[in-house]
Amino acid sequence: MSRPALVRSFLPLLLLFALRSAVPAQCVGTQVGGLISGAHWTTAGSPYCVIADLNLVNVLVDDGVVVQVDGNFRINVLSGLVAVGTELSPIRFTSATSDWNGIRFDHAPANSVMEWCVVEKADESGVTIIDSLPKLRHCTIEANTNPIPGGGLHISVATGYLTLDSCVIRGNSSSVAGGGLSIDMGNGYACILEGCTVEENGVNVPVSGGSYFGGGIYFTPVDGDLVVSGSTIRANYVNAFQGAAQGGGLYASGGNVQLVGSRLLENWAKGFGTFVFCGVGQGGGMIFFGPSNTLEIRNSLLAYNHSLVPGTCEASGCGLYLASGTGEVVNSTLTRNGALSADSRAIHNDGALSIRSSILYWNNPSGVCPPGAVTYGLQLGGSGSTAVTFSDVQNGGVPLPGTGNLDTSPVFVNSDAPICDIGVSPSAGALDATLAPGSPCIDAGQTGVPFRDACFPPSQGGVRNDMGFTGGPQACAGSSPALLGLRTCGTNPSTYSSNEIVLGTSWCATVDCPPSGQPLFLIGIYDAPLSLQLGNGYCVLVNITHPRLVTVGPMACASTPCSPVPVSSALVGLALYTQAVHFGASSFALSNSQDFVVGTF
Repeated sequence: MSRPALVRSFLPLLLLFALRSAVPAQCVGTQVGGLISGAHWTTAGSPYCVIADLNLVNVLVDDGVVVQVDGNFRINVLSGLVAVGTELSPIRFTSATSDWNGIRFDHAPANSVMEWCVVEKADESGVTIIDSLPKLRHCTIEANTNPIPGGGLHISVATGYLTLDSCVIRGNSSSVAGGGLSIDMGNGYACILEGCTVEENGVNVPVSGGSYFGGGIYFTPVDGDLVVSGSTIRANYVNAFQGAAQGGGLYASGGNVQLVGSRLLENWAKGFGTFVFCGVGQGGGMIFFGPSNTLEIRNSLLAYNHSLVPGTCEASGCGLYLASGTGEVVNSTLTRNGALSADSRAIHNDGALSIRSSILYWNNPSGVCPPGAVTYGLQLGGSGSTAVTFSDVQNGGVPLPGTGNLDTSPVFVNSDAPICDIGVSPSAGALDATLAPGSPCIDAGQTGVPFRDACFPPSQGGVRNDMGFTGGPQACAGSSPALLGLRTCGTNPSTYSSNEIVLGTSWCATVDCPPSGQPLFLIGIYDAPLSLQLGNGYCVLVNITHPRLVTVGPMACASTPCSPVPVSSALVGLALYTQAVHFGASSFALSNSQDFVVGTF
């Protein structure tokens, strides 16, 4: 056979070899698929190669294990996944082909924990949580995508408090909303981000036409809460072409939001347009909707957030856009938000906003570079009512009406330079917005004992409140709000009320029950319970899978016993579900229930 004929005879094999060489190598390790129950995955068996959809029941995963999904499969956690890695030896859930469907908790009991885990390269959200309460600590969710809201995490919880503790949600994307997280909490429950980082997530990455929402976080509950405590939301973006881009860092609609001790930095709401059809950028840092809802920003820094790009015809509220509802900005600093635009105010308010002991300075630049030639426009805009007290707001040298306001340079340690080119991505660079010694904002905030500084540093000077994010009683590291939720169910005749549970204070409870003077017990349930309707119409909290009860009592009806709350960081964020039970001489009655999340204020 001639050489050309020989080559032609082997050509199909050569092409097949070339094609096979272009495909990533399959996982080589322990193959797993289907139902896995009572297993222990070790480093000796790693990597674990997922060759079909997985259903996990009571599976223990050792630190350092790699779980590699070899195809378009999902890991369903039915119950009891315990995946605890270490900082130096994390557990990794990944794929060689970037087309697996992520980890899913769907109506799973609250007995799973993921700690020091990495979840990456999924194409239907890295982690999906549906009516489940897994514990996620020190996890990294990165490089995942989703055609629906929630590139990194998709969360929908009707009952219970879900906490993400010290997690990193980075580099994820969604085609429509919530590049990092999509969150829906029901019935007044809260999703709590404690010490988390949400960064470099994006929405509508290819810049398609229409409107898009929430580059970092997309929060759209019916009546739930979002608490972002001690966290950083940085360098997230949402794109829109000939439509509205809303909420570069955070989009919230329909629930209450608390932003405490956190940072919104370098986020973008990019509304691209043309000469004929405009683009709209609203809320570079965050946007909030909710006529009957509240937004609280406390001891937080919002800097270098932007909502203006070439082709944008509206760039409103570069730092904060309050579209409706009631907002409160307390002891917070907004600086270097906005690019070259006459309407790129730091805060746009169409609701009812109160600003106290805060700093709004060096936002909304206009003019030319270098920085020495830059002038600054107004800091506040919108049609809503805004009350400002004890704050430093740049207003052309004229302090705003209201008690204790200033208009003078706050004298930061380093104010950094403004962004004068709307085509340049914002960067905090060398920004240090803490107050330099001698700043006029030291000891210039809200007067009165309840507002005094409590931690030195970051506060300075005397005990009077400092303006900005380093002042006030909640400037201490690790500060978190206490939450209290009241519930009614059925025809429970007793009434149970109390204050919130706050470290270092006293917790006092009162129960009015028939007949008065009889002993009663308070019962604490530590895991998310169910409300069970009894035949007599009463409702009782139960948790069959985790019946952990702690009794307080007995005590007389209508008395108000108090118990000291210890100062222990381990208690912060602990969710407690409680109900009062009355045992009379010949009677039995249940009360409404109350839910607590322990906080430092």
